Amino acid sequence: MAYRHVPRLSPAEVQALPAAINTREACGILGTQPNTLQRLVRQGRIPASKVGSRLLYSKGTICRLAGIDCEGA
Repeated sequence: MAYRHVPRLSPAEVQALPAAINTREACGILGTQPNTLQRLVRQGRIPASKVGSRLLYSKGTICRLAGIDCEGA
């Protein structure tokens, strides 16, 4: 699999996200790659919900893990 750069999200972009975010958005908040995030989910270190074939994350949880304030999360 090819390395994919996931750009960091600005605070305004984070605030505009819905309460349930996908892997790419979570990686943009945390500053990690999708493979790293998926490994942390498998290890039980980050909670996620499976919807069909996709993983969804709570924006509030991801923001807390990143150490940033997400109003309304």
